[in-house]
Amino acid sequence: MSSFFRTTIEEAQLKLESGNALFVDIRDYASHCEGHIEPSFHLDQSSIDALIAHTAKDRALVVYCYHGHSSQMAARFLVDQGFTEVYNLEGGYEAWTRAQHA
Repeated sequence: MSSFFRTTIEEAQLKLESGNALFVDIRDYASHCEGHIEPSFHLDQSSIDALIAHTAKDRALVVYCYHGHSSQMAARFLVDQGFTEVYNLEGGYEAWTRAQHA
């Protein structure tokens, strides 16, 4: 059974800088609008089909939520949809924000 990977803030930053991963924000729309990792794709019920249909299955995806818990379920779902390189951002957006301001 395939599973997703975990990624630290530092590893995710390298993925972002290299452009080798699509960042996927699963938080609610209002929170995404208030702030998100730039660039990122906001994933919700209305955009899930587009992500699945128009994203290469071997594209690295870094999935995040507020604290890194709910995104684990989303990461598992994306693996189940055939994506082969899915990462859950440890600590989520809160940890990312703290690291950016450290």
